[in-house]
Amino acid sequence: MDFSGLREFSIPVGMFLGRHDFTTPSALTAQWLDQVQAPHKRVVWFGHAAHIIPWEAPDRTLQALLEHVRPLAVEP
Repeated sequence: MDFSGLREFSIPVGMFLGRHDFTTPSALTAQWLDQVQAPHKRVVWFGHAAHIIPWEAPDRTLQALLEHVRPLAVEP
């Protein structure tokens, strides 16, 4: 799927990116997100993971969800 033409979102946008992901090059995704307009945006890097982060780093995935995503869900 090609999101390169999408530049504006009315919702928060977050990307969990693995440093060793060669399926979807993470650097390209991070560059794209830099150009995105959104009420909130964040990249969370996983240094020892590749493409399937929840399986490669389940503990860090949960920690990132609690730290970065949950607050967006409970804010008024």
